[in-house]
Amino acid sequence: MEHSAVTERDRLVLRLFADCGLRLHELTGLCVGDLKRANNRLVMEIHGKGDRDRRVPVPAGLINRLARLVKGRPTECVSDRLFVAVRRGRAGIFESLGDSGVTHMIHDLGIRAGLDKNVHPHLLRHSWMTEMLRRGMNPIQLSVIAGASQGVIAQHYAHLNEEDAFLAMTKALAS
Repeated sequence: MEHSAVTERDRLVLRLFADCGLRLHELTGLCVGDLKRANNRLVMEIHGKGDRDRRVPVPAGLINRLARLVKGRPTECVSDRLFVAVRRGRAGIFESLGDSGVTHMIHDLGIRAGLDKNVHPHLLRHSWMTEMLRRGMNPIQLSVIAGASQGVIAQHYAHLNEEDAFLAMTKALAS
C-alpha cells in the first residue's frame, strides 16, 4: 500500500498506523512537539482514548523520515499538528489533516493498491496488534504501547488462528 501513496506525508501516515498501531484521532492530534528524542530513539507522546497519555516508540526506519517531514513543513503553517494539508485551504493557510481526510486517504490507498478489502485506519491497528502478537511481543507490553487493556486486545484485536497457537506453543516448549 505504501507504494500507492503519492506523497511522503501520506506514506508516513500509513506507516504510523501500520507500524505503531495508532488510533485515528491519535494520529490526527499528533503535534510536532509530541515527538521526543532520547538516546538515538524517538518516541511519540500520544494523547489517547479516555485522556490517557502514553509513549509509543517510533521504529528506527521512520525516525529520519519524520525529521524530514518536520523540517520540510511550510513556513506559513500555523498549525502545530504534525500532518498538514499539502495545499493551502480557503483561508490561505495549511490546515491540519482531519479524521475524515485521513480515513479517505487510507481507503483510497487500499483501492490504488488493488486490495479487495475496505481498508481503514482501525483495520491497520488491528493488523499491527495481531502481527506484534504473532512475532512474540509480550501482551503486557503491547497493551501499554497500544493503550488498550489486555482483555480488549484478546477479545477484539488478536486475530490469531490455530496455526499461530501451535507455533507459539512449539516455540515456548523449545526454550
